[in-house]
Amino acid sequence: GSDRRLRQLLYDLTRLSTYIESMRARFAVKMNITPPQYNVLMFVAQHQQQIGVTVNTVAKHLHVSGAFVTMQVTQLVKKGLLHKRPNPGDRRSIFLMLTEKGEKAVKAIAPVLRRVNDQLFRSLSRRDFVRISLLVERM
Repeated sequence: GSDRRLRQLLYDLTRLSTYIESMRARFAVKMNITPPQYNVLMFVAQHQQQIGVTVNTVAKHLHVSGAFVTMQVTQLVKKGLLHKRPNPGDRRSIFLMLTEKGEKAVKAIAPVLRRVNDQLFRSLSRRDFVRISLLVERM
């Protein structure tokens, strides 16, 4: 008969989201990029493997448009952090990869990022973390 629990969940999610966005903004400043550029750069760093990752893949996972990702990529290429190359399997798309400068920038913040994430999720067991991750993804 009450929505008190729902309201508390929404307050808590908002607080968590605000904290995460604040930390991402701080990391972006350290890298001399914007928070959206930080999101794109980190996604590419985590998913590029040996061939790179497409703009569409980045857009899909970050829940933004391909045009938005393209705008961010243009700036990251100008800053020397990303490299673009044609997708040999589909000439309409490109692969994105970190440049050497991009690799160094990501590696430089990795220890601090790891500590922040460890602190943020310290109260969760591995099982709880996986469970909440899957739940939020479904939402």
